[in-house]
Amino acid sequence: MGRYLARRLLLLVPVAFGITVVTFFLLRLIPGDPAVIMLDNRATADNVARLRHQLALDRPLAMQYLFFVRNIAVGRLGESLIYRTQVLPIILGHLPVTLFLAVYSTVLAAAVALPLGTWAALRRGT
Repeated sequence: MGRYLARRLLLLVPVAFGITVVTFFLLRLIPGDPAVIMLDNRATADNVARLRHQLALDRPLAMQYLFFVRNIAVGRLGESLIYRTQVLPIILGHLPVTLFLAVYSTVLAAAVALPLGTWAALRRGT
């Protein structure tokens, strides 16, 4: 059991790396300059340059990725372009409903799976 757990924990590293890389590059595929989108009608060249520096968009892609991972690790998820507020409070605000749905769906799945599994176990070949 210990070896299995150690192997699974070791697999966590490349999986987490892959997820962050894919997420980072998918976010980069969004059309338009994020600084211009965030500034909206206040998008002067000076304001855009200042915000691009603040968001580290003026740095090389590898540095942007490192900033991205660091910010996720410390809970700085940035600002929502739709709500114009920090993302973390939005996520935390929806957490109770999400947890309710997760628990409800787990209970429902168990309520269906346990009788079906028992039925299948009692009948050979099913």
